[in-house]
Amino acid sequence: MQKLVLATAAAAVHADASNPMSMVLDLIDETAAKVAADGEKEAKAFKEYFEWCDDVAKNTNFEIKTAKASKEKLEAKIGQLTSDVTVAISKIEDLTAAIAGAEEELSAATVVREKEQADFAKAEAELVEGVDTLARAIGIMEREAAKKSCSLRSD
Repeated sequence: MQKLVLATAAAAVHADASNPMSMVLDLIDETAAKVAADGEKEAKAFKEYFEWCDDVAKNTNFEIKTAKASKEKLEAKIGQLTSDVTVAISKIEDLTAAIAGAEEELSAATVVREKEQADFAKAEAELVEGVDTLARAIGIMEREAAKKSCSLRSD
């Protein structure tokens, strides 16, 4: 095609500017130059687009690899935390059972303590009454001894 364009250009130089054939050849030359320039622009744009696509593909592949690695780490963490939850639930159940047992022991100890407190109060009342009776008896004996001047001793 270039040979045709050069041949027409050479003919156009020799031909008269008012010649219609010369004008058509000039228009063909101009159009061919425009088409060539547009083709170069399109080739450059296509090359840039192709490079952009390659960059996006590379970045996307890297992001996919990163996401897969992150996913694996997160799945491992989920497994570990699930295990931790299971262990914690087991400990909670053990502690709940221990608390229930301790509450039963406390309830039983409270019943025993209340019974022992009632027994102590009864025994204390008897002792206080006995001490009061002895104190009154001692007082009576001292008064009687003071009146009679007698000795309680038997010699």
